[in-house]
Amino acid sequence: MDSTQSLPQKIRRYHKQDSILYGVSRLFERAGFYGVRSIVIIYLIDFLNVDAMEGYKLYGWFTGSLIFSQLIGGILGDLAIGNKNSILAGGIIQALGAFAFCIPDIMAVYAGLFLISLGSGLSTPNLLANFGKTYLDHEKIMDSGFNLFYFMINVGSFMGVMAIGYFGGLKEWNTGFILSGLICLLSLVPILLIESKDEAPATQNPGLSYERKAFSFLAAIFIIGIFWTVYEMSGRKFYELQIDFGTKETLGIPGSLWSSMNSYFGLLFGILAIILWNYIQMNRWLQMGIGFIIGAIAYGLFTVMFQELSDVVGLFFFILALIGLSEILVAPIYLSVITIHANPKYLAILMAVSFIPIRAFTYIISTLIPAIFYSESGLGNSEEFNLIGIALMALCGIGMLVFYFLDSSRQRGSLA
Repeated sequence: MDSTQSLPQKIRRYHKQDSILYGVSRLFERAGFYGVRSIVIIYLIDFLNVDAMEGYKLYGWFTGSLIFSQLIGGILGDLAIGNKNSILAGGIIQALGAFAFCIPDIMAVYAGLFLISLGSGLSTPNLLANFGKTYLDHEKIMDSGFNLFYFMINVGSFMGVMAIGYFGGLKEWNTGFILSGLICLLSLVPILLIESKDEAPATQNPGLSYERKAFSFLAAIFIIGIFWTVYEMSGRKFYELQIDFGTKETLGIPGSLWSSMNSYFGLLFGILAIILWNYIQMNRWLQMGIGFIIGAIAYGLFTVMFQELSDVVGLFFFILALIGLSEILVAPIYLSVITIHANPKYLAILMAVSFIPIRAFTYIISTLIPAIFYSESGLGNSEEFNLIGIALMALCGIGMLVFYFLDSSRQRGSLA
């Protein structure tokens, strides 16, 4: 290993130019997407005088619509216009959606949210699919590749929220929306520089049976639904606590930095993972199993000790570090699992399908079950259902570790 090489040099050494260009495109696309999301609620309430509950309801419909738009995008990309063309169309449509917000009218907001949802749906599954295809002939560094991609997503999200959110804070709405649209258009430049076509091998991993591929795919989308459900359920309390620390400027850290504190650990562990997985190949189920157990410990500590955390900042940082490590061990590796076990010809469609359980489980655990219990027995509260989700996360982690050890034992036995 050449320790004198910088991180960009190491990335260029091990990863294809097309992979890097797809990652850079995703960085800018996410910056535009999350940037406009960060100010749209405030814009609705403060500028258009929309009732707060109505504003949040509209925002909820928008986020829910992404599941359907991604399915449409995957189908169009794989079966009709091609993955790259879908990405290009998605970026243009997202930009038009951001520009539509510049018209101070609620109907323009509806149009803007629709266009951004459609554009993101066209872009997301096709970007993921084409990025994954660049590693089909170099599977050993696929995990490092998806960590690079995930790192780009986090950097883009952070940049977009900070830059566009800044103009939202100044009430310069049009400046923020125009900047978001221009960033979305900028995300198309790397795609235009890619000369390779969308074509990919008809099958992947010929050594695995169809049944094994199907089982792995279905198991992966089930467990990732549990993972992100717990993340979403705990997210509001995390945000409240970070805002409280920010208001007090705890440890002398400005409030603007506290509001995005959770992302810093993800970025740090992401850099380490990009480098590490270039040289080490670790079983993906083992990685995700460890990630789930670390996540369950972190979210369990957070839920049980929430009231004390405002006075114990060190413990809060420790929990954030565990969550950041858990996310890096699970989220990028999950994308590798989907890519390896899917037919590349339909990878964008299957990427879109893999997002469905996330929304479904979040709704069932955080909304449907508490409503039933509360209305029928009065027993439900958010802490109880957080603990249910955390227990499911821990069980999934243990299940993956058991599967890994049993599968490893079976493979050793077959070679004996």
